[in-house]
Amino acid sequence: MAERQFCTGALKVMRPTVRPDSALPHWTLMNVGGGYVGGDRYAIDLRLGPGSHAVLDGQAATKIFRSEGTHALQRTEIRMGSGSHLVLRPQALIAYRGARYVQETTVTMASDSRLVSREIVTAGWSPDGQHFAFDSVRLRLRANLTNGNPLLIDNLLLEPRMLDPRSPLVLGDHTHLGTLVVISAGRIPQVAAVREICAAASEPDLRFGVGGIAGRTLVVRCLGNSTQSVERGLHAVESFCHSAD
Repeated sequence: MAERQFCTGALKVMRPTVRPDSALPHWTLMNVGGGYVGGDRYAIDLRLGPGSHAVLDGQAATKIFRSEGTHALQRTEIRMGSGSHLVLRPQALIAYRGARYVQETTVTMASDSRLVSREIVTAGWSPDGQHFAFDSVRLRLRANLTNGNPLLIDNLLLEPRMLDPRSPLVLGDHTHLGTLVVISAGRIPQVAAVREICAAASEPDLRFGVGGIAGRTLVVRCLGNSTQSVERGLHAVESFCHSAD
């Protein structure tokens, strides 16, 4: 149950639902403006009390339209109380030709709280069908303990004019990049076990990379050529992590 909820501007939060496949309440974030444009500034402040559980997802794909001036910015501040559990699961990000977008997420966690975060970035949209026609997309996730000790900094920057995302050093011949981050005290599967799950869930166009700190953090990257295939791959890993909890 939400003790307090306030929305203004284009971002709205729909009433929570409990779905058949999850015991956690789902809160859905909706942009009634249809998407983000240059100069937009969005702020999300989310606080989970002790023992609370929630899933925050998106109603539709996150669309970033052409930026004539400055970039669009979304800042999210999350504070997680003792024993809380949060799943961040937005829909895929689609940056249009000429778009510039910055997303900054800061999480302050109790030592026994649990965070699961998933992001999927696509090749974007252009009227001529060109991939990666946007100017820049930057996603930054920073997680700290309540005492200030850092847990994780994950920084993703795609600037096609500076470095072609189709380079072998970036995405190669893939068009979609998915990231799954799990942070939890002593409840993280071993990297070797997660790699086995990735191998079992792999499809012809999927490539996985797995890393993390034993017993504390897990980061999975997934490359693919469709939102659906990357979602399936990350879902398999996320389900395994929940079952191992």
